[in-house]
Amino acid sequence: MKNPYWDNAIDKFPFNANLQDIINQQLALLINPTPYLSRYSLITSTAGTGKSYMIKIITDYLTNNHKSFLLIAPTGVAAQNINGKTITF
Repeated sequence: MKNPYWDNAIDKFPFNANLQDIINQQLALLINPTPYLSRYSLITSTAGTGKSYMIKIITDYLTNNHKSFLLIAPTGVAAQNINGKTITF
């Protein structure tokens, strides 16, 4: 999937050269799910690895293509960082 947002964003991302591949895989699963694969994604890693940045690129793409999505996080701080909601049980 070609996304003009990546032309600038990925070039500026200093952490992981494979980020665009990861984003492409996530978008493919979210936009064109198969019966065997979930439309849900769990993004985890240590601090400073680009999780929020990757989420921003994916959500920008989904928003620009009029796709609906929901972001949830386990804490208020994490939810604020991604403009999402907290998980409550």
